[in-house]
Amino acid sequence: MGKRVAFAIMTLLVIGGAAAVLAFGGSGDNGEDAGRAAGEQLLRDQQKLAETRRRTHALERKKRKLQRQVNAQKRSRAHGGSSSSGGGSSAGFSALAKSLGGSVGLAYGPPGVGRDQTMLGDWSSGPAWSSIKVPISIAAVRDNGGKPSASTSGLMRRAITASDNAAAASLWSSLGGGSTAGSKIEKVLADAGNTSTSVQTQKVRSDFSPYGQTEWSVSDQQVFAAALPCLRGSDPVITLMGQVVSDQRWGLGQVGSNQRFKGGWGPDTGGAYDVRQFGLIDLPSGGTLAVAIAAHPPDGSFETGKSMLNQLAQWVVKHGEGGRASC
Repeated sequence: MGKRVAFAIMTLLVIGGAAAVLAFGGSGDNGEDAGRAAGEQLLRDQQKLAETRRRTHALERKKRKLQRQVNAQKRSRAHGGSSSSGGGSSAGFSALAKSLGGSVGLAYGPPGVGRDQTMLGDWSSGPAWSSIKVPISIAAVRDNGGKPSASTSGLMRRAITASDNAAAASLWSSLGGGSTAGSKIEKVLADAGNTSTSVQTQKVRSDFSPYGQTEWSVSDQQVFAAALPCLRGSDPVITLMGQVVSDQRWGLGQVGSNQRFKGGWGPDTGGAYDVRQFGLIDLPSGGTLAVAIAAHPPDGSFETGKSMLNQLAQWVVKHGEGGRASC
């Protein structure tokens, strides 16, 4: 009896040891498989995330383009008979826009208040970027009783001629900042007939000024450009717009004569640039033209955007009909 019990115990010990060995060996294999599977799953997850981001950026660009088209239609209805599609010139513009790719917008007309406007293209609205520095500077002139101090004049010069951001921020602060400054700038816009533009007073993108993110349509910006000669406090600012530094004299700065203009540019949340300008240009054929142009380049680059504005500016001085300011 004792021998049988001992034999049974020994048998159990041998079987248990073999099971342990098998279990140990299996655990290692399973660990390697699990690690490999986890790595493969992580790679798949990263690829899916990258693809999701690409699709999101593509959808955002498509959404902006559609919104611009909707805004253009709304403005066309709102302007009624005061705006046009450009008549026979629209076909030539469509060919140019197609050759440029991306998205472009153009509004032009003679200077003055309440003048006719021609609108073309599908880029209709976007952040003002540095172009907002013009109404900021006019508001600063008014805030100084029409006679800005040497310090304020220096800030205006840097903000307009060199698009200096620090100078613009100082002017914004001198106007009271926030809603106080915003109200003063909106008064300047309203006096020009641009009552639908609300100045952004809260920072909505951490790396950029609040006022630079003001939504300003091409149509409204042209209305503002046309009214510039009639605006109280605009004279010293218009003079500065004629003294833009050489490396920013692309687009409107290369056509016609006596160019008084200001540009604005910056990236959207996907990193693709919008580039825009507005101003007053004396035409070779005579008279002055008030213009606003904008482009969203197909490759999203700033350099391509500038090149597109060069071609838009060349087109508009050939097809636009100038006049004298009617205030």
